Amino acid sequence: MVPQTEIRPSYERGEQGNFSLLISITAGFSLLWTCFFSVLLHDPLIGSYTPPTEIWSWSLLPAATCVGFVASSLIISRFCDYFAPQRGHWILGAVATACSLAASIALLVQYENGADVPVLLLLVIWMVAGFGFGCLMELWVELLTGFVKGFASRVLCSSVAVGGLGYFILCNMPPIINIVIIGIGTPVSLGLLYMLTRETPPAPFVSRKESLARHRLSFPIDTINTVYCVVFGLAMQRLFLVESSLFVFMGASLAIIAGAVLMIPFLGKNTSKMMHGKVQQFLFPFLVLGLLPMPFVPEPLQVVCILILLACFVCLTIVCTDSLICLVKRYDVASFYLIGRGMGPILTGVVIGYCIGVAVSQSHLFDSPLLPLISLGLAVLLSLIVTFVKFDKDYLAEEDSLLAAQSDAEHAQQKGTGNFKARCALVAEEAGLSSRQVEVFLMLAKGHRNVYIQEKLCISSHTVKAHVYNIYKKLEINSREELIQLIEEAPLSENTDTVEGVV
Repeated sequence: MVPQTEIRPSYERGEQGNFSLLISITAGFSLLWTCFFSVLLHDPLIGSYTPPTEIWSWSLLPAATCVGFVASSLIISRFCDYFAPQRGHWILGAVATACSLAASIALLVQYENGADVPVLLLLVIWMVAGFGFGCLMELWVELLTGFVKGFASRVLCSSVAVGGLGYFILCNMPPIINIVIIGIGTPVSLGLLYMLTRETPPAPFVSRKESLARHRLSFPIDTINTVYCVVFGLAMQRLFLVESSLFVFMGASLAIIAGAVLMIPFLGKNTSKMMHGKVQQFLFPFLVLGLLPMPFVPEPLQVVCILILLACFVCLTIVCTDSLICLVKRYDVASFYLIGRGMGPILTGVVIGYCIGVAVSQSHLFDSPLLPLISLGLAVLLSLIVTFVKFDKDYLAEEDSLLAAQSDAEHAQQKGTGNFKARCALVAEEAGLSSRQVEVFLMLAKGHRNVYIQEKLCISSHTVKAHVYNIYKKLEINSREELIQLIEEAPLSENTDTVEGVV
Protein backbone atom coordinates (compact mmCIF):
# COMPACT_ATOMS: atom_id res chain seq x y z
CA MET A 1 0.00 0.00 0.00
CA VAL A 2 1.27 3.46 -0.90
CA PRO A 3 1.62 5.57 2.25
CA GLN A 4 -0.33 8.78 2.38
CA THR A 5 1.34 12.01 3.36
CA GLU A 6 0.17 14.96 5.44
CA ILE A 7 1.30 17.45 2.76
CA ARG A 8 -1.37 19.58 1.14
CA PRO A 9 0.29 20.18 -2.23
CA SER A 10 -2.43 22.51 -3.52
CA TYR A 11 -1.24 25.17 -1.07
CA GLU A 12 2.25 24.92 -2.54
CA ARG A 13 1.11 25.29 -6.13
CA GLY A 14 2.19 28.45 -7.93
CA GLU A 15 5.04 30.90 -8.16
CA GLN A 16 7.32 31.26 -5.14
CA GLY A 17 7.49 35.04 -5.41
CA ASN A 18 10.31 37.27 -4.20
CA PHE A 19 10.80 40.43 -2.20
CA SER A 20 10.43 42.79 -5.16
CA LEU A 21 7.17 41.11 -6.16
CA LEU A 22 5.98 41.30 -2.57
CA ILE A 23 6.58 45.06 -2.52
CA SER A 24 5.01 45.61 -5.95
CA ILE A 25 1.85 43.61 -5.30
CA THR A 26 1.46 45.06 -1.81
CA ALA A 27 1.73 48.60 -3.18
CA GLY A 28 -0.91 48.02 -5.84
CA PHE A 29 -3.32 45.98 -3.71
CA SER A 30 -3.04 48.41 -0.76
CA LEU A 31 -4.44 51.23 -2.93
CA LEU A 32 -7.70 49.29 -3.12
CA TRP A 33 -7.79 48.79 0.65
CA THR A 34 -6.99 52.47 1.27
CA CYS A 35 -9.91 53.68 -0.84
CA PHE A 36 -12.25 51.00 0.50
CA PHE A 37 -11.57 51.74 4.17
CA SER A 38 -11.82 55.49 3.52
CA VAL A 39 -15.29 55.05 2.06
CA LEU A 40 -16.38 52.47 4.62
CA LEU A 41 -15.28 54.36 7.73
CA HIS A 42 -15.09 58.04 6.85
CA ASP A 43 -16.41 60.51 4.29
CA PRO A 44 -13.73 63.22 3.97
CA LEU A 45 -16.35 65.93 3.51
CA ILE A 46 -19.08 64.96 5.92
CA GLY A 47 -17.60 66.81 8.87
CA SER A 48 -17.08 70.04 6.99
CA TYR A 49 -20.58 71.35 6.52
CA THR A 50 -23.18 68.61 6.92
CA PRO A 51 -25.90 69.61 9.42
CA PRO A 52 -26.01 67.24 12.41
CA THR A 53 -29.64 66.42 11.67
CA GLU A 54 -28.66 64.98 8.26
CA ILE A 55 -25.62 62.94 9.26
CA TRP A 56 -27.74 59.82 9.76
CA SER A 57 -28.69 59.75 6.07
CA TRP A 58 -25.06 60.24 5.05
CA SER A 59 -24.08 57.22 7.11
CA LEU A 60 -25.96 55.08 4.59
CA LEU A 61 -23.28 55.82 1.99
CA PRO A 62 -20.88 53.09 3.18
CA ALA A 63 -23.79 50.62 3.11
CA ALA A 64 -24.45 51.61 -0.50
CA THR A 65 -20.76 50.99 -1.27
CA CYS A 66 -21.01 47.47 0.17
CA VAL A 67 -24.20 46.82 -1.83
CA GLY A 68 -22.32 47.70 -5.01
CA PHE A 69 -19.40 45.50 -3.93
CA VAL A 70 -21.70 42.52 -3.31
CA ALA A 71 -23.51 43.09 -6.60
CA SER A 72 -20.29 43.06 -8.61
CA SER A 73 -19.01 39.96 -6.76
CA LEU A 74 -22.18 38.00 -7.45
CA ILE A 75 -22.38 39.09 -11.09
CA ILE A 76 -18.74 38.14 -11.70
CA SER A 77 -19.31 34.80 -9.97
CA ARG A 78 -22.40 34.09 -12.05
CA PHE A 79 -20.78 35.02 -15.35
CA CYS A 80 -17.23 33.93 -14.56
CA ASP A 81 -16.93 32.13 -17.91
CA TYR A 82 -17.27 35.48 -19.67
CA PHE A 83 -14.88 37.42 -17.43
CA ALA A 84 -12.17 34.74 -17.18
CA PRO A 85 -10.50 35.39 -20.59
CA GLN A 86 -8.21 38.36 -21.10
CA ARG A 87 -11.02 40.33 -22.71
CA GLY A 88 -13.08 39.94 -19.56
CA HIS A 89 -10.19 41.20 -17.45
CA TRP A 90 -9.98 44.35 -19.54
CA ILE A 91 -13.73 44.88 -19.17
CA LEU A 92 -13.51 44.56 -15.40
CA GLY A 93 -10.61 47.01 -15.34
CA ALA A 94 -12.53 49.52 -17.45
CA VAL A 95 -15.59 49.23 -15.21
CA ALA A 96 -13.48 49.67 -12.05
CA THR A 97 -11.81 52.79 -13.48
CA ALA A 98 -15.11 54.32 -14.61
CA CYS A 99 -16.70 53.69 -11.22
CA SER A 100 -13.77 55.26 -9.37
CA LEU A 101 -13.83 58.37 -11.55
CA ALA A 102 -17.61 58.67 -11.09
CA ALA A 103 -17.23 58.65 -7.30
CA SER A 104 -14.41 61.17 -7.48
CA ILE A 105 -16.42 63.52 -9.69
CA ALA A 106 -19.38 63.26 -7.29
CA LEU A 107 -17.14 64.17 -4.37
CA LEU A 108 -15.73 67.11 -6.32
CA VAL A 109 -19.21 68.42 -7.11
CA GLN A 110 -20.14 67.92 -3.48
CA TYR A 111 -17.06 69.87 -2.42
CA GLU A 112 -17.64 72.74 -4.87
CA ASN A 113 -21.35 73.09 -4.04
CA GLY A 114 -21.11 72.90 -0.28
CA ALA A 115 -22.68 69.46 0.06
CA ASP A 116 -25.73 70.66 -1.91
CA VAL A 117 -26.11 67.26 -3.56
CA PRO A 118 -29.17 65.00 -3.10
CA VAL A 119 -28.43 62.11 -0.80
CA LEU A 120 -30.26 59.69 -3.12
CA LEU A 121 -27.90 60.61 -5.96
CA LEU A 122 -24.90 60.10 -3.69
CA LEU A 123 -26.21 56.67 -2.68
CA VAL A 124 -26.24 55.67 -6.35
CA ILE A 125 -22.74 57.09 -6.89
CA TRP A 126 -21.30 55.24 -3.89
CA MET A 127 -23.01 52.05 -5.03
CA VAL A 128 -21.25 52.49 -8.36
CA ALA A 129 -17.96 53.06 -6.51
CA GLY A 130 -18.48 49.84 -4.55
CA PHE A 131 -19.15 48.01 -7.81
CA GLY A 132 -15.75 49.18 -9.04
CA PHE A 133 -14.05 48.11 -5.81
CA GLY A 134 -15.53 44.63 -6.27
CA CYS A 135 -14.19 44.35 -9.82
CA LEU A 136 -10.72 45.44 -8.73
CA MET A 137 -10.76 43.06 -5.76
CA GLU A 138 -11.55 40.09 -8.02
CA LEU A 139 -8.63 40.91 -10.32
CA TRP A 140 -6.10 41.23 -7.49
CA VAL A 141 -7.21 38.05 -5.73
CA GLU A 142 -7.01 36.08 -8.98
CA LEU A 143 -3.41 37.26 -9.31
CA LEU A 144 -2.66 35.96 -5.81
CA THR A 145 -3.99 32.49 -6.70
CA GLY A 146 -0.97 32.14 -8.99
CA PHE A 147 1.44 32.15 -6.02
CA VAL A 148 2.18 29.65 -3.26
CA LYS A 149 0.19 30.02 -0.07
CA GLY A 150 2.90 31.56 2.10
CA PHE A 151 3.60 34.34 -0.38
CA ALA A 152 -0.09 35.04 -1.09
CA SER A 153 -0.87 35.20 2.64
CA ARG A 154 1.97 37.64 3.32
CA VAL A 155 0.85 39.86 0.45
CA LEU A 156 -2.73 39.82 1.68
CA CYS A 157 -1.83 40.78 5.25
CA SER A 158 0.77 43.37 4.29
CA SER A 159 -1.49 45.04 1.72
CA VAL A 160 -4.30 45.41 4.27
CA ALA A 161 -1.84 46.82 6.83
CA VAL A 162 -0.45 49.33 4.32
CA GLY A 163 -4.02 50.14 3.33
CA GLY A 164 -4.76 50.96 6.97
CA LEU A 165 -1.80 53.33 7.03
CA GLY A 166 -2.96 54.86 3.74
CA TYR A 167 -6.40 55.39 5.26
CA PHE A 168 -4.87 57.43 8.08
CA ILE A 169 -2.87 59.56 5.66
CA LEU A 170 -5.88 60.08 3.41
CA CYS A 171 -8.12 61.18 6.26
CA ASN A 172 -5.65 63.89 7.32
CA MET A 173 -5.19 65.42 3.88
CA PRO A 174 -7.06 68.47 2.54
CA PRO A 175 -10.40 67.44 0.95
CA ILE A 176 -9.36 68.27 -2.62
CA ILE A 177 -6.24 66.05 -2.39
CA ASN A 178 -8.35 63.36 -0.79
CA ILE A 179 -10.75 63.48 -3.74
CA VAL A 180 -7.93 63.27 -6.28
CA ILE A 181 -6.37 60.23 -4.58
CA ILE A 182 -9.72 58.41 -4.48
CA GLY A 183 -10.13 59.17 -8.19
CA ILE A 184 -6.69 58.01 -9.32
CA GLY A 185 -6.25 55.18 -6.82
CA THR A 186 -8.06 52.58 -8.93
CA PRO A 187 -6.34 53.41 -12.27
CA VAL A 188 -2.91 53.37 -10.61
CA SER A 189 -3.70 50.07 -8.89
CA LEU A 190 -4.86 48.61 -12.20
CA GLY A 191 -1.70 49.80 -13.94
CA LEU A 192 0.45 47.97 -11.42
CA LEU A 193 -1.78 44.90 -11.70
CA TYR A 194 -1.45 44.66 -15.48
CA MET A 195 2.32 45.08 -15.25
CA LEU A 196 2.51 42.24 -12.73
CA THR A 197 0.32 39.88 -14.77
CA ARG A 198 3.06 39.80 -17.41
CA GLU A 199 5.38 38.18 -14.85
CA THR A 200 2.98 35.48 -13.69
CA PRO A 201 1.32 32.67 -15.69
CA PRO A 202 -2.40 33.15 -16.43
CA ALA A 203 -4.91 31.23 -14.36
CA PRO A 204 -6.13 28.06 -16.15
CA PHE A 205 -9.67 28.35 -17.48
CA VAL A 206 -12.25 26.34 -15.56
CA SER A 207 -15.91 26.67 -16.50
CA ARG A 208 -18.53 27.61 -13.94
CA LYS A 209 -20.32 24.30 -14.51
CA GLU A 210 -17.15 22.38 -13.74
CA SER A 211 -16.45 24.60 -10.73
CA LEU A 212 -19.92 23.95 -9.30
CA ALA A 213 -19.36 20.21 -9.66
CA ARG A 214 -16.04 20.39 -7.82
CA HIS A 215 -16.84 22.65 -4.90
CA ARG A 216 -19.70 24.48 -3.17
CA LEU A 217 -19.24 26.70 -0.15
CA SER A 218 -20.65 25.60 3.18
CA PHE A 219 -23.92 27.27 4.24
CA PRO A 220 -23.11 27.29 8.00
CA ILE A 221 -19.92 29.27 7.38
CA ASP A 222 -21.82 31.77 5.24
CA THR A 223 -24.42 32.17 7.98
CA ILE A 224 -22.04 32.88 10.82
CA ASN A 225 -19.94 35.21 8.66
CA THR A 226 -23.06 37.22 7.90
CA VAL A 227 -24.13 37.34 11.55
CA TYR A 228 -20.67 38.39 12.70
CA CYS A 229 -20.50 41.12 10.09
CA VAL A 230 -23.88 42.48 11.18
CA VAL A 231 -22.17 43.28 14.49
CA PHE A 232 -19.18 44.77 12.66
CA GLY A 233 -21.51 46.85 10.48
CA LEU A 234 -23.24 48.21 13.59
CA ALA A 235 -19.89 49.16 15.06
CA MET A 236 -18.61 50.84 11.90
CA GLN A 237 -21.84 52.81 11.48
CA ARG A 238 -21.40 54.06 15.02
CA LEU A 239 -17.80 55.01 14.22
CA PHE A 240 -19.02 56.88 11.15
CA LEU A 241 -21.10 59.14 13.42
CA VAL A 242 -18.28 59.85 15.87
CA GLU A 243 -16.86 63.35 15.56
CA SER A 244 -13.81 63.32 13.30
CA SER A 245 -10.52 63.73 15.14
CA LEU A 246 -6.90 62.66 14.94
CA PHE A 247 -7.56 60.15 17.75
CA VAL A 248 -10.38 58.48 15.81
CA PHE A 249 -8.42 58.29 12.56
CA MET A 250 -5.30 56.99 14.28
CA GLY A 251 -7.29 54.45 16.29
CA ALA A 252 -9.06 53.10 13.20
CA SER A 253 -5.76 52.87 11.33
CA LEU A 254 -4.10 51.01 14.20
CA ALA A 255 -7.07 48.63 14.46
CA ILE A 256 -6.77 47.78 10.75
CA ILE A 257 -3.01 47.27 11.00
CA ALA A 258 -3.36 45.19 14.19
CA GLY A 259 -5.97 42.93 12.60
CA ALA A 260 -3.71 42.34 9.59
CA VAL A 261 -0.55 41.72 11.62
CA LEU A 262 -2.30 39.33 14.02
CA MET A 263 -3.29 37.08 11.10
CA ILE A 264 0.26 36.57 9.81
CA PRO A 265 1.20 33.72 12.22
CA PHE A 266 -2.17 32.01 11.78
CA LEU A 267 -2.10 32.09 7.99
CA GLY A 268 1.34 30.52 8.06
CA LYS A 269 -0.24 27.33 9.38
CA ASN A 270 -2.48 24.82 7.66
CA THR A 271 -5.40 26.83 6.35
CA SER A 272 -7.90 24.03 6.83
CA LYS A 273 -7.48 24.51 10.58
CA MET A 274 -8.62 28.12 10.20
CA MET A 275 -11.76 27.04 8.37
CA HIS A 276 -14.90 25.24 9.58
CA GLY A 277 -15.65 27.99 12.12
CA LYS A 278 -12.25 27.93 13.82
CA VAL A 279 -11.52 31.57 13.13
CA GLN A 280 -15.02 32.56 14.23
CA GLN A 281 -14.52 30.74 17.50
CA PHE A 282 -11.12 32.40 17.92
CA LEU A 283 -12.60 35.88 17.34
CA PHE A 284 -15.65 35.37 19.55
CA PRO A 285 -14.05 36.45 22.90
CA PHE A 286 -12.71 39.63 21.29
CA LEU A 287 -16.09 40.31 19.75
CA VAL A 288 -17.78 40.00 23.13
CA LEU A 289 -15.06 42.19 24.66
CA GLY A 290 -15.94 44.94 22.21
CA LEU A 291 -19.70 44.42 22.22
CA LEU A 292 -20.78 44.04 25.84
CA PRO A 293 -19.16 47.09 27.51
CA MET A 294 -20.27 49.53 24.81
CA PRO A 295 -23.60 50.64 26.36
CA PHE A 296 -22.08 51.17 29.82
CA VAL A 297 -19.03 53.33 29.09
CA PRO A 298 -18.56 56.96 27.98
CA GLU A 299 -17.99 57.83 24.33
CA PRO A 300 -14.15 57.68 24.32
CA LEU A 301 -14.27 54.12 25.65
CA GLN A 302 -17.08 53.31 23.24
CA VAL A 303 -14.70 54.23 20.44
CA VAL A 304 -12.15 51.78 21.87
CA CYS A 305 -14.81 49.02 21.84
CA ILE A 306 -15.66 49.86 18.23
CA LEU A 307 -12.00 49.67 17.25
CA ILE A 308 -11.74 46.20 18.78
CA LEU A 309 -14.65 45.12 16.59
CA LEU A 310 -13.02 46.77 13.56
CA ALA A 311 -9.84 44.74 14.13
CA CYS A 312 -11.97 41.57 14.32
CA PHE A 313 -13.65 42.48 11.03
CA VAL A 314 -10.25 42.85 9.37
CA CYS A 315 -9.15 39.45 10.75
CA LEU A 316 -12.28 37.73 9.47
CA THR A 317 -12.02 39.34 6.03
CA ILE A 318 -8.36 38.36 5.61
CA VAL A 319 -8.83 34.76 6.75
CA CYS A 320 -11.89 34.22 4.56
CA THR A 321 -10.08 35.65 1.52
CA ASP A 322 -7.01 33.50 2.22
CA SER A 323 -9.17 30.39 2.61
CA LEU A 324 -10.94 31.11 -0.67
CA ILE A 325 -7.60 31.42 -2.46
CA CYS A 326 -6.56 28.01 -1.10
CA LEU A 327 -9.88 26.44 -2.09
CA VAL A 328 -9.47 27.73 -5.65
CA LYS A 329 -6.19 25.83 -5.91
CA ARG A 330 -7.27 22.80 -3.92
CA TYR A 331 -10.29 22.03 -6.09
CA ASP A 332 -9.10 23.58 -9.37
CA VAL A 333 -12.12 25.87 -9.64
CA ALA A 334 -12.46 29.25 -11.30
CA SER A 335 -11.16 32.07 -9.14
CA PHE A 336 -13.91 34.47 -10.22
CA TYR A 337 -16.58 31.89 -9.37
CA LEU A 338 -15.41 31.16 -5.83
CA ILE A 339 -14.02 34.52 -4.67
CA GLY A 340 -17.11 36.42 -5.79
CA ARG A 341 -19.39 33.92 -4.11
CA GLY A 342 -17.34 33.85 -0.90
CA MET A 343 -17.10 37.60 -0.31
CA GLY A 344 -20.85 38.12 -0.61
CA PRO A 345 -21.93 36.96 2.89
CA ILE A 346 -19.32 39.15 4.64
CA LEU A 347 -20.33 42.42 3.04
CA THR A 348 -24.03 41.52 3.13
CA GLY A 349 -23.71 41.36 6.92
CA VAL A 350 -22.00 44.78 6.95
CA VAL A 351 -24.88 46.26 4.93
CA ILE A 352 -27.46 44.84 7.34
CA GLY A 353 -25.47 46.14 10.31
CA TYR A 354 -25.22 49.65 8.84
CA CYS A 355 -28.96 49.76 8.14
CA ILE A 356 -29.79 48.56 11.65
CA GLY A 357 -27.39 51.17 13.03
CA VAL A 358 -29.13 53.94 11.10
CA ALA A 359 -32.53 52.77 12.36
CA VAL A 360 -31.24 52.62 15.93
CA SER A 361 -29.66 56.08 15.77
CA GLN A 362 -32.83 57.58 14.33
CA SER A 363 -34.95 56.05 17.08
CA HIS A 364 -32.48 57.38 19.71
CA LEU A 365 -32.06 53.84 21.01
CA PHE A 366 -28.41 54.57 21.83
CA ASP A 367 -29.73 56.66 24.72
CA SER A 368 -32.32 54.07 25.73
CA PRO A 369 -32.00 51.84 28.81
CA LEU A 370 -32.94 48.90 26.56
CA LEU A 371 -29.63 49.05 24.72
CA PRO A 372 -27.66 47.05 27.35
CA LEU A 373 -30.26 44.29 27.13
CA ILE A 374 -30.10 44.29 23.33
CA SER A 375 -26.31 44.13 23.46
CA LEU A 376 -26.42 41.25 25.93
CA GLY A 377 -28.99 39.41 23.84
CA LEU A 378 -26.87 39.77 20.72
CA ALA A 379 -23.84 38.37 22.54
CA VAL A 380 -25.90 35.38 23.74
CA LEU A 381 -27.16 34.77 20.20
CA LEU A 382 -23.63 34.76 18.83
CA SER A 383 -22.45 32.39 21.55
CA LEU A 384 -25.26 29.96 20.70
CA ILE A 385 -24.36 30.07 17.00
CA VAL A 386 -20.67 29.45 17.66
CA THR A 387 -21.46 26.60 20.08
CA PHE A 388 -24.21 24.71 18.29
CA VAL A 389 -23.93 25.41 14.56
CA LYS A 390 -22.42 22.40 12.81
CA PHE A 391 -19.48 23.46 10.66
CA ASP A 392 -19.03 20.15 8.81
CA LYS A 393 -15.50 19.34 9.97
CA ASP A 394 -15.20 16.55 7.42
CA TYR A 395 -16.66 18.67 4.62
CA LEU A 396 -13.43 18.88 2.63
CA ALA A 397 -12.62 15.20 3.08
CA GLU A 398 -16.08 14.27 1.82
CA GLU A 399 -15.63 16.51 -1.20
CA ASP A 400 -12.30 14.86 -1.98
CA SER A 401 -13.98 11.44 -2.02
CA LEU A 402 -16.82 12.74 -4.19
CA LEU A 403 -14.46 14.37 -6.67
CA ALA A 404 -12.34 11.22 -6.89
CA ALA A 405 -15.43 9.13 -7.57
CA GLN A 406 -16.64 11.54 -10.25
CA SER A 407 -13.23 11.57 -11.90
CA ASP A 408 -13.00 7.76 -11.83
CA ALA A 409 -16.45 7.49 -13.42
CA GLU A 410 -15.49 9.85 -16.23
CA HIS A 411 -12.36 7.84 -17.00
CA ALA A 412 -14.36 4.60 -16.96
CA GLN A 413 -16.63 5.90 -19.71
CA GLN A 414 -13.78 7.30 -21.82
CA LYS A 415 -10.99 4.74 -21.49
CA GLY A 416 -12.54 1.40 -20.55
CA THR A 417 -10.97 -1.07 -18.14
CA GLY A 418 -7.87 -3.21 -17.76
CA ASN A 419 -5.30 -4.30 -15.24
CA PHE A 420 -3.03 -1.35 -15.93
CA LYS A 421 -5.91 1.11 -15.44
CA ALA A 422 -6.99 -0.74 -12.33
CA ARG A 423 -3.50 -0.37 -10.87
CA CYS A 424 -3.52 3.35 -11.75
CA ALA A 425 -6.85 3.79 -9.99
CA LEU A 426 -5.56 1.92 -6.94
CA VAL A 427 -2.39 4.04 -6.70
CA ALA A 428 -4.33 7.29 -7.20
CA GLU A 429 -6.94 6.38 -4.60
CA GLU A 430 -4.40 5.35 -1.96
CA ALA A 431 -2.33 8.50 -2.52
CA GLY A 432 -5.40 10.73 -2.27
CA LEU A 433 -4.88 12.54 -5.57
CA SER A 434 -7.35 15.28 -6.49
CA SER A 435 -9.44 15.08 -9.65
CA ARG A 436 -7.06 17.27 -11.68
CA GLN A 437 -4.04 15.39 -10.32
CA VAL A 438 -5.63 12.11 -11.43
CA GLU A 439 -5.89 13.45 -15.00
CA VAL A 440 -2.22 14.43 -15.04
CA PHE A 441 -1.22 11.17 -13.30
CA LEU A 442 -2.90 9.02 -15.98
CA MET A 443 -1.14 10.94 -18.75
CA LEU A 444 2.20 10.52 -16.98
CA ALA A 445 1.51 6.80 -16.61
CA LYS A 446 1.00 6.57 -20.39
CA GLY A 447 4.38 8.19 -20.96
CA HIS A 448 3.16 11.60 -22.17
CA ARG A 449 5.49 14.55 -21.68
CA ASN A 450 4.69 17.93 -20.11
CA VAL A 451 4.08 19.66 -23.45
CA TYR A 452 1.40 17.13 -24.40
CA ILE A 453 -0.30 17.45 -20.98
CA GLN A 454 -0.20 21.23 -21.27
CA GLU A 455 -1.93 21.21 -24.66
CA LYS A 456 -4.40 18.45 -23.76
CA LEU A 457 -5.63 20.11 -20.54
CA CYS A 458 -5.27 23.70 -21.82
CA ILE A 459 -3.12 24.78 -18.87
CA SER A 460 0.21 26.57 -18.59
CA SER A 461 3.56 24.79 -18.46
CA HIS A 462 4.05 26.11 -14.93
CA THR A 463 0.77 24.54 -13.82
CA VAL A 464 1.78 21.21 -15.33
CA LYS A 465 5.09 21.32 -13.44
CA ALA A 466 3.23 22.15 -10.23
CA HIS A 467 0.88 19.18 -10.73
CA VAL A 468 3.80 16.81 -11.41
CA TYR A 469 5.64 18.06 -8.33
CA ASN A 470 2.57 17.60 -6.13
CA ILE A 471 1.89 14.11 -7.51
CA TYR A 472 5.48 13.06 -6.82
CA LYS A 473 5.18 14.41 -3.27
CA LYS A 474 2.03 12.41 -2.60
CA LEU A 475 3.47 9.25 -4.12
CA GLU A 476 6.85 9.78 -2.42
CA ILE A 477 8.78 9.31 -5.66
CA ASN A 478 11.30 11.38 -7.63
CA SER A 479 11.01 10.32 -11.28
CA ARG A 480 8.67 8.98 -13.92
CA GLU A 481 10.51 5.67 -13.91
CA GLU A 482 9.61 5.27 -10.23
CA LEU A 483 6.02 6.19 -11.07
CA ILE A 484 5.75 3.41 -13.68
CA GLN A 485 7.39 0.95 -11.29
CA LEU A 486 4.96 1.94 -8.54
CA ILE A 487 2.00 1.28 -10.83
CA GLU A 488 3.34 -2.08 -12.03
CA GLU A 489 3.92 -3.23 -8.45
CA ALA A 490 0.49 -2.13 -7.20
CA PRO A 491 -1.20 -5.29 -5.83
CA LEU A 492 -4.54 -6.32 -7.32
CA SER A 493 -6.85 -8.27 -5.04
CA GLU A 494 -10.26 -9.83 -5.33
CA ASN A 495 -11.65 -6.28 -5.51
CA THR A 496 -9.94 -5.72 -8.88
CA ASP A 497 -13.24 -5.79 -10.75
CA THR A 498 -14.60 -3.09 -8.50
CA VAL A 499 -11.53 -0.93 -9.00
CA GLU A 500 -11.55 -1.51 -12.73
CA GLY A 501 -15.15 -0.44 -12.95
CA VAL A 502 -14.45 3.02 -11.70
CA VAL A 503 -11.30 3.89 -13.64
